[in-house]
Amino acid sequence: MMDNNIYEKILNILQEIRPDINFTSSEGLISNEILDSFDVITIISLIMEEFLIKIDVDDITPEYFDSVTNIVTLVQKNINHG
Repeated sequence: MMDNNIYEKILNILQEIRPDINFTSSEGLISNEILDSFDVITIISLIMEEFLIKIDVDDITPEYFDSVTNIVTLVQKNINHG
């Protein structure tokens, strides 16, 4: 089950970084090259700061960053396994 609070915080982070993208309707953020590697690094940094979590290097995969929903899944996984 997706936490709407986490979803909204991640959506805000993404919109802060790339206000030109409609993240609620965009899929394939990595596979369609909507986000670049610098965007992903910035997102990871802001997410770790916002949620006080550590994202393992093994979790920095295109699949986890291809959609807002996948990013929420990653954050929830890290919060639960803190």
